[in-house]
Amino acid sequence: LPQLSIDNDPYLVFDGNNERIYYAVSIFTSINIGTYARSPILRFLGICLVDVKNGDLEFYKNPSLVESDSDPTYSLWKYYINIYDWRPMDTPETAWLKNQLRYPENLFERQLEANYKYHVEDLQTWKRGDDFHERPENGDLFYIETNLGEGIEYVGLDLVEYRGTEAKTLAGMYVIRHGTNFGEALFYHTRNLTENLIGPKTARDTYQTEATQEISLIAGARNGNTLFYPLGGSVYYYIPTYSTVGGLQQLKLAGFVNAFSRIVGYGSGAFDAYNELENFGPRPFTLSSNADNPDIDGSFILNWTESQFADSYSVYRNSSLIAPNLPSSQTTYSISGLSTGTYEYLIQASNEFGNVSSNDNIPLTIQVNIFDISFIFEMENSIILPDDFANFRIELENFNETILSPGYDVKVNLSLYNVGAATFSILVPHPVENSTFTQGAFTGVNFTLVNEIIYSGEGLILNGLVSCSTPDIIIRYKWILIVDSVIIYTSPEDFITVI
Repeated sequence: LPQLSIDNDPYLVFDGNNERIYYAVSIFTSINIGTYARSPILRFLGICLVDVKNGDLEFYKNPSLVESDSDPTYSLWKYYINIYDWRPMDTPETAWLKNQLRYPENLFERQLEANYKYHVEDLQTWKRGDDFHERPENGDLFYIETNLGEGIEYVGLDLVEYRGTEAKTLAGMYVIRHGTNFGEALFYHTRNLTENLIGPKTARDTYQTEATQEISLIAGARNGNTLFYPLGGSVYYYIPTYSTVGGLQQLKLAGFVNAFSRIVGYGSGAFDAYNELENFGPRPFTLSSNADNPDIDGSFILNWTESQFADSYSVYRNSSLIAPNLPSSQTTYSISGLSTGTYEYLIQASNEFGNVSSNDNIPLTIQVNIFDISFIFEMENSIILPDDFANFRIELENFNETILSPGYDVKVNLSLYNVGAATFSILVPHPVENSTFTQGAFTGVNFTLVNEIIYSGEGLILNGLVSCSTPDIIIRYKWILIVDSVIIYTSPEDFITVI
Protein backbone atom coordinates (compact mmCIF):
# COMPACT_ATOMS: atom_id res chain seq x y z
CA LEU A 1 0.00 0.00 0.00
CA PRO A 2 1.12 3.60 -0.53
CA GLN A 3 3.16 5.20 2.25
CA LEU A 4 3.99 1.86 3.83
CA SER A 5 7.61 0.76 4.01
CA ILE A 6 9.31 -2.49 4.85
CA ASP A 7 12.68 -2.80 6.53
CA ASN A 8 15.53 -3.72 4.20
CA ASP A 9 16.95 -6.22 6.68
CA PRO A 10 14.58 -9.16 7.29
CA TYR A 11 15.78 -11.58 9.94
CA LEU A 12 15.13 -15.17 10.91
CA VAL A 13 12.97 -16.12 13.89
CA PHE A 14 12.43 -19.61 15.27
CA ASP A 15 9.25 -21.16 16.65
CA GLY A 16 10.75 -23.93 18.75
CA ASN A 17 7.36 -25.23 19.88
CA ASN A 18 6.23 -26.01 16.34
CA GLU A 19 9.68 -26.43 14.80
CA ARG A 20 9.13 -23.72 12.20
CA ILE A 21 11.44 -21.05 10.80
CA TYR A 22 10.26 -17.69 9.46
CA TYR A 23 11.64 -14.53 7.97
CA ALA A 24 10.44 -11.51 9.96
CA VAL A 25 9.80 -8.48 7.74
CA SER A 26 9.18 -5.24 9.65
CA ILE A 27 6.43 -2.93 8.37
CA PHE A 28 6.17 0.78 9.21
CA THR A 29 4.39 3.86 7.92
CA SER A 30 6.10 6.72 6.13
CA ILE A 31 3.24 9.17 5.60
CA ASN A 32 4.25 12.46 4.01
CA ILE A 33 1.71 15.10 5.05
CA GLY A 34 3.43 18.06 3.37
CA THR A 35 2.86 21.59 4.73
CA TYR A 36 5.49 22.53 7.29
CA ALA A 37 6.28 18.99 8.40
CA ARG A 38 9.92 18.23 7.70
CA SER A 39 9.59 14.51 8.44
CA PRO A 40 6.99 11.90 7.53
CA ILE A 41 4.82 10.19 10.14
CA LEU A 42 6.73 7.09 11.13
CA ARG A 43 5.02 4.31 13.08
CA PHE A 44 6.19 0.72 13.49
CA LEU A 45 3.02 -1.30 12.83
CA GLY A 46 4.34 -4.83 13.17
CA ILE A 47 5.92 -7.66 11.25
CA CYS A 48 5.01 -10.08 8.53
CA LEU A 49 6.22 -13.63 9.10
CA VAL A 50 7.14 -15.47 5.92
CA ASP A 51 7.31 -19.23 6.31
CA VAL A 52 10.64 -20.29 4.80
CA LYS A 53 9.14 -23.63 3.75
CA ASN A 54 5.96 -22.64 1.92
CA GLY A 55 5.93 -18.83 1.80
CA ASP A 56 2.74 -18.44 3.89
CA LEU A 57 2.28 -14.96 5.39
CA GLU A 58 1.15 -14.03 8.90
CA PHE A 59 0.90 -10.49 10.29
CA TYR A 60 1.67 -9.65 13.93
CA LYS A 61 1.08 -6.26 15.51
CA ASN A 62 3.81 -4.31 17.28
CA PRO A 63 3.10 -5.00 21.00
CA SER A 64 4.13 -1.47 22.00
CA LEU A 65 1.95 0.30 19.40
CA VAL A 66 -0.47 2.75 21.04
CA GLU A 67 -3.76 2.89 19.12
CA SER A 68 -5.47 5.92 20.59
CA ASP A 69 -6.68 9.37 19.66
CA SER A 70 -4.15 10.64 22.19
CA ASP A 71 -1.80 10.35 19.20
CA PRO A 72 -2.92 13.27 16.97
CA THR A 73 -1.75 11.34 13.89
CA TYR A 74 -3.70 8.17 14.74
CA SER A 75 -6.44 8.93 12.22
CA LEU A 76 -3.83 9.02 9.44
CA TRP A 77 -2.36 5.57 10.02
CA LYS A 78 -5.12 3.51 11.66
CA TYR A 79 -6.31 2.58 8.15
CA TYR A 80 -3.27 0.35 7.80
CA ILE A 81 -4.15 -1.41 11.04
CA ASN A 82 -7.65 -2.16 9.77
CA ILE A 83 -6.67 -3.33 6.29
CA TYR A 84 -4.51 -6.26 7.42
CA ASP A 85 -5.37 -9.20 9.65
CA TRP A 86 -2.96 -8.32 12.45
CA ARG A 87 -2.56 -10.87 15.22
CA PRO A 88 -1.56 -9.95 18.78
CA MET A 89 1.98 -10.63 19.89
CA ASP A 90 1.45 -10.43 23.66
CA THR A 91 -0.16 -13.84 24.21
CA PRO A 92 1.50 -16.91 25.77
CA GLU A 93 1.35 -18.64 22.39
CA THR A 94 3.41 -15.90 20.74
CA ALA A 95 5.87 -15.27 23.57
CA TRP A 96 8.56 -16.96 21.47
CA LEU A 97 8.08 -14.31 18.77
CA LYS A 98 7.98 -11.32 21.10
CA ASN A 99 11.29 -12.41 22.63
CA GLN A 100 12.92 -12.36 19.17
CA LEU A 101 11.32 -9.14 17.93
CA ARG A 102 13.81 -6.59 16.60
CA TYR A 103 13.16 -2.88 16.17
CA PRO A 104 13.37 -2.03 12.43
CA GLU A 105 16.77 -0.69 11.54
CA ASN A 106 15.60 1.50 8.65
CA LEU A 107 12.84 3.01 10.77
CA PHE A 108 15.14 3.82 13.68
CA GLU A 109 17.68 5.39 11.34
CA ARG A 110 15.02 7.63 9.77
CA GLN A 111 13.79 8.66 13.21
CA LEU A 112 17.35 9.49 14.20
CA GLU A 113 17.86 11.64 11.12
CA ALA A 114 15.19 13.99 12.44
CA ASN A 115 16.41 13.78 16.01
CA TYR A 116 20.01 14.62 15.09
CA LYS A 117 18.88 18.22 14.70
CA TYR A 118 15.47 18.62 16.27
CA HIS A 119 16.50 17.30 19.69
CA VAL A 120 17.85 20.82 20.37
CA GLU A 121 15.27 22.82 22.33
CA ASP A 122 17.36 25.77 23.50
CA LEU A 123 17.23 28.74 21.09
CA GLN A 124 20.80 29.89 21.68
CA THR A 125 22.15 26.37 21.20
CA TRP A 126 20.17 26.14 17.96
CA LYS A 127 21.65 29.41 16.72
CA ARG A 128 25.19 28.30 17.56
CA GLY A 129 24.61 24.97 15.86
CA ASP A 130 27.15 23.25 18.10
CA ASP A 131 24.90 20.43 19.31
CA PHE A 132 23.68 19.03 15.99
CA HIS A 133 24.62 15.44 15.33
CA GLU A 134 25.52 13.26 12.40
CA ARG A 135 26.28 9.62 11.84
CA PRO A 136 30.01 8.88 11.54
CA GLU A 137 31.50 7.87 8.24
CA ASN A 138 30.67 4.19 7.65
CA GLY A 139 28.46 4.32 10.73
CA ASP A 140 25.69 1.80 11.22
CA LEU A 141 23.14 0.59 13.74
CA PHE A 142 24.52 -2.34 15.73
CA TYR A 143 22.57 -4.83 17.79
CA ILE A 144 24.43 -5.93 20.91
CA GLU A 145 23.85 -7.24 24.43
CA THR A 146 24.65 -4.78 27.20
CA ASN A 147 23.59 -3.72 30.69
CA LEU A 148 21.65 -0.45 31.01
CA GLY A 149 21.16 -0.92 34.75
CA GLU A 150 18.46 -3.60 34.69
CA GLY A 151 20.57 -6.60 33.72
CA ILE A 152 21.81 -7.82 30.36
CA GLU A 153 19.46 -6.95 27.51
CA TYR A 154 19.44 -6.81 23.72
CA VAL A 155 19.65 -3.28 22.29
CA GLY A 156 20.27 -1.42 19.07
CA LEU A 157 23.17 1.03 19.35
CA ASP A 158 23.94 3.99 17.09
CA LEU A 159 26.92 6.30 17.70
CA VAL A 160 26.81 9.97 16.66
CA GLU A 161 29.40 12.70 16.28
CA TYR A 162 29.04 16.48 16.40
CA ARG A 163 28.10 17.82 12.98
CA GLY A 164 30.49 20.14 11.20
CA THR A 165 33.49 19.73 13.50
CA GLU A 166 36.82 18.99 11.89
CA ALA A 167 38.04 16.95 14.84
CA LYS A 168 35.41 14.24 15.07
CA THR A 169 34.41 13.82 18.70
CA LEU A 170 31.71 11.56 20.07
CA ALA A 171 28.44 13.38 20.82
CA GLY A 172 26.79 10.35 22.35
CA MET A 173 24.91 7.21 21.48
CA TYR A 174 21.31 6.40 20.76
CA VAL A 175 19.93 3.15 22.15
CA ILE A 176 16.73 1.37 21.14
CA ARG A 177 15.61 -1.20 23.69
CA HIS A 178 13.97 -4.59 23.21
CA GLY A 179 12.28 -7.19 25.38
CA THR A 180 10.02 -5.77 28.11
CA ASN A 181 11.10 -2.23 27.16
CA PHE A 182 10.57 -2.73 23.43
CA GLY A 183 10.68 0.49 21.42
CA GLU A 184 12.01 2.71 24.21
CA ALA A 185 14.69 5.02 22.80
CA LEU A 186 17.42 6.51 24.98
CA PHE A 187 20.18 9.00 24.26
CA TYR A 188 23.40 9.05 26.27
CA HIS A 189 25.22 12.32 25.58
CA THR A 190 28.80 13.34 26.33
CA ARG A 191 28.50 17.12 26.53
CA ASN A 192 28.81 17.21 30.34
CA LEU A 193 32.03 15.20 30.40
CA THR A 194 35.22 16.99 31.40
CA GLU A 195 37.09 15.19 28.60
CA ASN A 196 36.12 14.74 24.97
CA LEU A 197 35.68 11.26 23.56
CA ILE A 198 36.92 10.69 20.05
CA GLY A 199 34.39 9.53 17.49
CA PRO A 200 34.46 6.26 15.54
CA LYS A 201 36.11 7.81 12.47
CA THR A 202 38.93 9.29 14.55
CA ALA A 203 39.32 5.93 16.30
CA ARG A 204 39.61 4.11 12.96
CA ASP A 205 42.12 6.65 11.65
CA THR A 206 44.19 6.35 14.84
CA TYR A 207 44.16 2.56 14.62
CA GLN A 208 45.11 2.63 10.93
CA THR A 209 48.06 4.92 11.70
CA GLU A 210 49.36 2.89 14.65
CA ALA A 211 49.00 -0.51 12.95
CA THR A 212 49.94 0.54 9.40
CA GLN A 213 52.73 -2.01 9.01
CA GLU A 214 50.71 -4.94 10.33
CA ILE A 215 47.67 -4.05 8.20
CA SER A 216 49.82 -3.69 5.07
CA LEU A 217 50.85 -7.35 5.41
CA ILE A 218 47.23 -8.59 5.37
CA ALA A 219 45.99 -9.71 1.96
CA GLY A 220 42.81 -7.88 1.01
CA ALA A 221 42.69 -6.10 4.38
CA ARG A 222 39.25 -4.81 5.33
CA ASN A 223 38.08 -3.35 8.63
CA GLY A 224 34.91 -4.72 10.16
CA ASN A 225 32.31 -2.82 12.15
CA THR A 226 33.63 -0.39 14.74
CA LEU A 227 32.09 -1.34 18.09
CA PHE A 228 31.95 0.71 21.29
CA TYR A 229 32.50 -1.03 24.64
CA PRO A 230 32.91 -0.05 28.30
CA LEU A 231 35.86 -2.06 29.64
CA GLY A 232 37.96 -1.86 32.80
CA GLY A 233 36.69 1.53 33.95
CA SER A 234 37.02 3.26 30.56
CA VAL A 235 35.46 3.08 27.09
CA TYR A 236 37.05 1.71 23.93
CA TYR A 237 36.46 1.22 20.25
CA TYR A 238 37.02 -2.29 18.97
CA ILE A 239 38.09 -2.54 15.32
CA PRO A 240 38.65 -5.95 13.68
CA THR A 241 40.65 -6.31 10.46
CA TYR A 242 39.95 -9.21 8.11
CA SER A 243 41.77 -10.68 5.16
CA THR A 244 39.62 -11.21 2.08
CA VAL A 245 40.94 -13.84 -0.30
CA GLY A 246 38.82 -15.72 -2.81
CA GLY A 247 35.61 -14.62 -1.16
CA LEU A 248 36.70 -15.95 2.24
CA GLN A 249 37.21 -13.65 5.21
CA GLN A 250 39.42 -14.38 8.19
CA LEU A 251 40.19 -12.28 11.25
CA LYS A 252 43.86 -11.33 11.09
CA LEU A 253 44.19 -8.35 13.44
CA ALA A 254 42.12 -6.74 16.18
CA GLY A 255 42.55 -3.33 17.71
CA PHE A 256 41.28 -1.40 20.72
CA VAL A 257 41.39 2.40 20.87
CA ASN A 258 40.82 4.24 24.15
CA ALA A 259 38.08 6.81 23.46
CA PHE A 260 39.64 9.26 25.94
CA SER A 261 43.39 8.90 25.48
CA ARG A 262 43.55 7.49 21.90
CA ILE A 263 45.98 4.84 23.14
CA VAL A 264 45.96 1.89 20.74
CA GLY A 265 46.51 -1.79 21.38
CA TYR A 266 46.39 -4.46 18.70
CA GLY A 267 47.06 -8.15 18.34
CA SER A 268 45.90 -11.35 16.70
CA GLY A 269 42.59 -11.26 18.58
CA ALA A 270 40.55 -9.19 21.01
CA PHE A 271 42.26 -10.62 24.11
CA ASP A 272 45.77 -9.91 22.83
CA ALA A 273 44.77 -6.43 21.69
CA TYR A 274 43.26 -5.58 25.06
CA ASN A 275 46.33 -6.79 26.95
CA GLU A 276 48.56 -4.67 24.70
CA LEU A 277 46.37 -1.62 25.09
CA GLU A 278 47.74 -0.13 28.30
CA ASN A 279 49.69 -0.98 31.42
CA PHE A 280 46.93 -2.39 33.61
CA GLY A 281 47.17 -2.72 37.34
CA PRO A 282 45.32 -5.57 39.07
CA ARG A 283 41.53 -5.45 38.91
CA PRO A 284 39.14 -5.45 41.92
CA PHE A 285 38.33 -8.78 43.51
CA THR A 286 36.43 -10.24 46.46
CA LEU A 287 37.60 -11.97 49.65
CA SER A 288 35.49 -14.39 51.71
CA SER A 289 36.05 -17.30 54.12
CA ASN A 290 34.43 -20.44 55.46
CA ALA A 291 34.82 -19.32 59.09
CA ASP A 292 31.85 -19.67 61.42
CA ASN A 293 30.43 -16.61 63.16
CA PRO A 294 32.02 -16.69 65.63
CA ASP A 295 34.68 -19.21 64.69
CA ILE A 296 35.22 -21.61 67.59
CA ASP A 297 38.42 -23.41 66.66
CA GLY A 298 40.58 -20.67 65.11
CA SER A 299 40.96 -22.60 61.86
CA PHE A 300 39.39 -21.64 58.52
CA ILE A 301 40.20 -20.96 54.87
CA LEU A 302 40.35 -17.59 53.13
CA ASN A 303 39.01 -17.63 49.56
CA TRP A 304 39.22 -14.87 46.98
CA THR A 305 38.18 -14.39 43.38
CA GLU A 306 40.83 -13.94 40.73
CA SER A 307 42.13 -10.40 40.23
CA GLN A 308 42.65 -9.86 36.52
CA PHE A 309 46.25 -8.96 35.61
CA ALA A 310 47.57 -9.83 39.11
CA ASP A 311 51.03 -11.41 39.27
CA SER A 312 50.94 -12.23 42.99
CA TYR A 313 48.86 -11.99 46.16
CA SER A 314 49.83 -11.10 49.74
CA VAL A 315 47.81 -11.83 52.89
CA TYR A 316 47.50 -9.25 55.67
CA ARG A 317 46.08 -9.82 59.15
CA ASN A 318 45.36 -6.80 61.33
CA SER A 319 47.50 -4.71 58.92
CA SER A 320 50.52 -7.04 59.29
CA LEU A 321 51.85 -9.06 56.37
CA ILE A 322 51.60 -12.79 57.11
CA ALA A 323 51.98 -14.36 53.64
CA PRO A 324 53.83 -12.40 50.92
CA ASN A 325 53.98 -13.01 47.17
CA LEU A 326 51.66 -15.95 46.74
CA PRO A 327 51.48 -17.05 43.08
CA SER A 328 48.71 -15.64 40.89
CA SER A 329 47.26 -19.15 40.51
CA GLN A 330 46.59 -19.39 44.26
CA THR A 331 43.24 -18.07 45.48
CA THR A 332 42.99 -19.73 48.93
CA TYR A 333 44.97 -19.53 52.15
CA SER A 334 44.56 -21.67 55.29
CA ILE A 335 44.49 -20.08 58.75
CA SER A 336 44.94 -22.06 61.98
CA GLY A 337 46.03 -21.77 65.59
CA LEU A 338 44.22 -18.52 66.41
CA SER A 339 43.22 -17.62 69.95
CA THR A 340 40.12 -15.72 71.01
CA GLY A 341 39.99 -12.29 69.40
CA THR A 342 38.92 -10.19 66.43
CA TYR A 343 40.91 -10.50 63.21
CA GLU A 344 40.80 -8.37 60.06
CA TYR A 345 42.06 -9.80 56.78
CA LEU A 346 42.97 -8.17 53.47
CA ILE A 347 44.43 -9.71 50.35
CA GLN A 348 46.57 -7.45 48.18
CA ALA A 349 46.89 -8.23 44.47
CA SER A 350 50.02 -6.86 42.81
CA ASN A 351 51.83 -6.49 39.52
CA GLU A 352 54.50 -4.14 38.24
CA PHE A 353 51.92 -1.43 37.56
CA GLY A 354 50.21 -1.29 40.94
CA ASN A 355 48.31 -2.93 43.78
CA VAL A 356 44.67 -3.37 44.72
CA SER A 357 43.17 -4.68 47.96
CA SER A 358 40.27 -7.09 48.28
CA ASN A 359 36.70 -5.89 48.84
CA ASP A 360 37.55 -2.29 47.91
CA ASN A 361 40.03 -2.12 50.80
CA ILE A 362 37.39 -3.08 53.40
CA PRO A 363 38.83 -5.78 55.71
CA LEU A 364 37.10 -9.11 56.18
CA THR A 365 36.42 -9.30 59.94
CA ILE A 366 36.39 -12.69 61.68
CA GLN A 367 35.57 -13.15 65.35
CA VAL A 368 37.24 -16.13 67.03
CA ASN A 369 35.98 -17.51 70.35
CA ILE A 370 38.09 -20.37 71.71
CA PHE A 371 36.49 -22.12 74.69
CA ASP A 372 38.78 -23.90 77.15
CA ILE A 373 36.33 -26.66 77.86
CA SER A 374 36.59 -30.42 77.33
CA PHE A 375 33.62 -32.74 76.96
CA ILE A 376 32.72 -36.41 76.65
CA PHE A 377 29.27 -37.72 75.74
CA GLU A 378 28.55 -41.45 75.94
CA MET A 379 25.32 -43.37 75.25
CA GLU A 380 24.44 -47.07 75.20
CA ASN A 381 23.02 -48.21 71.87
CA SER A 382 20.20 -50.56 72.89
CA ILE A 383 17.21 -50.96 75.21
CA ILE A 384 15.83 -54.46 75.85
CA LEU A 385 12.27 -54.22 77.13
CA PRO A 386 10.59 -54.43 79.51
CA ASP A 387 13.10 -53.50 82.23
CA ASP A 388 16.16 -52.11 80.43
CA PHE A 389 17.38 -48.54 79.93
CA ALA A 390 20.07 -46.87 77.83
CA ASN A 391 22.73 -45.47 80.16
CA PHE A 392 24.44 -42.21 79.24
CA ARG A 393 27.31 -40.20 80.73
CA ILE A 394 28.33 -36.54 80.38
CA GLU A 395 31.76 -35.25 81.42
CA LEU A 396 32.62 -31.52 81.26
CA GLU A 397 35.70 -29.62 82.44
CA ASN A 398 36.72 -25.95 82.30
CA PHE A 399 40.51 -26.15 81.95
CA ASN A 400 41.09 -22.40 81.75
CA GLU A 401 44.01 -21.78 84.12
CA THR A 402 43.21 -18.12 84.76
CA ILE A 403 41.73 -18.16 88.26
CA LEU A 404 39.85 -14.87 87.98
CA SER A 405 38.40 -15.55 84.54
CA PRO A 406 34.59 -15.65 84.37
CA GLY A 407 33.02 -19.06 84.17
CA TYR A 408 31.36 -20.55 81.12
CA ASP A 409 27.58 -20.64 80.83
CA VAL A 410 27.20 -24.26 79.68
CA LYS A 411 24.16 -26.04 78.30
CA VAL A 412 23.97 -29.64 77.13
CA ASN A 413 20.93 -30.66 75.10
CA LEU A 414 20.00 -34.21 74.13
CA SER A 415 17.58 -34.54 71.22
CA LEU A 416 15.69 -37.85 70.96
CA TYR A 417 13.42 -38.46 67.96
CA ASN A 418 11.98 -41.14 65.71
CA VAL A 419 9.41 -41.75 62.98
CA GLY A 420 6.12 -42.20 64.79
CA ALA A 421 4.88 -41.30 68.24
CA ALA A 422 7.12 -43.12 70.69
CA THR A 423 7.35 -41.85 74.28
CA PHE A 424 10.79 -41.06 75.68
CA SER A 425 11.81 -40.12 79.19
CA ILE A 426 15.03 -39.17 80.94
CA LEU A 427 16.06 -40.19 84.43
CA VAL A 428 18.66 -37.89 86.07
CA PRO A 429 19.19 -36.66 89.65
CA HIS A 430 17.67 -33.22 88.96
CA PRO A 431 14.67 -31.74 87.11
CA VAL A 432 15.05 -31.55 83.33
CA GLU A 433 13.66 -28.95 80.92
CA ASN A 434 12.20 -30.39 77.74
CA SER A 435 10.32 -29.34 74.63
CA THR A 436 8.75 -31.35 71.83
CA PHE A 437 9.41 -30.76 68.14
CA THR A 438 8.42 -32.02 64.71
CA GLN A 439 10.80 -32.05 61.78
CA GLY A 440 9.53 -33.66 58.59
CA ALA A 441 8.58 -37.25 59.38
CA PHE A 442 10.27 -37.12 62.80
CA THR A 443 8.80 -36.19 66.16
CA GLY A 444 10.90 -35.88 69.26
CA VAL A 445 11.91 -34.15 72.47
CA ASN A 446 14.78 -31.79 73.30
CA PHE A 447 16.04 -32.38 76.86
CA THR A 448 18.28 -29.78 78.55
CA LEU A 449 20.40 -31.98 80.83
CA VAL A 450 22.97 -29.36 81.91
CA ASN A 451 22.36 -25.63 82.40
CA GLU A 452 24.87 -24.03 84.75
CA ILE A 453 28.05 -21.98 85.14
CA ILE A 454 31.30 -23.97 85.19
CA TYR A 455 34.20 -21.94 86.58
CA SER A 456 37.93 -22.23 85.96
CA GLY A 457 39.27 -25.60 87.12
CA GLU A 458 35.81 -27.03 87.76
CA GLY A 459 34.21 -30.03 86.13
CA LEU A 460 30.95 -31.91 86.00
CA ILE A 461 29.95 -35.55 85.60
CA LEU A 462 26.33 -36.53 85.00
CA ASN A 463 25.01 -40.07 84.67
CA GLY A 464 21.47 -40.76 83.52
CA LEU A 465 19.09 -43.12 81.79
CA VAL A 466 16.94 -43.02 78.66
CA SER A 467 13.74 -45.03 78.89
CA CYS A 468 11.22 -45.97 76.20
CA SER A 469 8.16 -48.21 76.39
CA THR A 470 7.59 -48.65 72.65
CA PRO A 471 9.17 -51.86 71.30
CA ASP A 472 10.78 -52.52 67.92
CA ILE A 473 11.75 -48.98 67.07
CA ILE A 474 14.93 -47.05 66.45
CA ILE A 475 15.52 -43.90 68.48
CA ARG A 476 17.76 -41.32 66.86
CA TYR A 477 19.69 -38.86 69.00
CA LYS A 478 22.14 -35.96 68.93
CA TRP A 479 24.18 -34.17 71.60
CA ILE A 480 24.42 -30.38 71.43
CA LEU A 481 26.92 -28.40 73.55
CA ILE A 482 26.28 -24.66 73.94
CA VAL A 483 28.84 -22.42 75.67
CA ASP A 484 28.06 -18.74 76.28
CA SER A 485 25.15 -18.99 73.80
CA VAL A 486 27.45 -20.37 71.05
CA ILE A 487 26.91 -23.89 69.72
CA ILE A 488 30.41 -25.33 69.80
CA TYR A 489 29.55 -28.97 69.17
CA THR A 490 26.77 -30.97 67.55
CA SER A 491 27.33 -34.70 67.49
CA PRO A 492 26.66 -36.86 64.45
CA GLU A 493 23.27 -38.57 64.49
CA ASP A 494 23.40 -41.90 66.33
CA PHE A 495 20.90 -44.64 67.20
CA ILE A 496 19.38 -46.57 70.11
CA THR A 497 17.66 -49.82 69.17
CA VAL A 498 14.61 -50.69 71.29
CA ILE A 499 13.88 -54.42 71.32
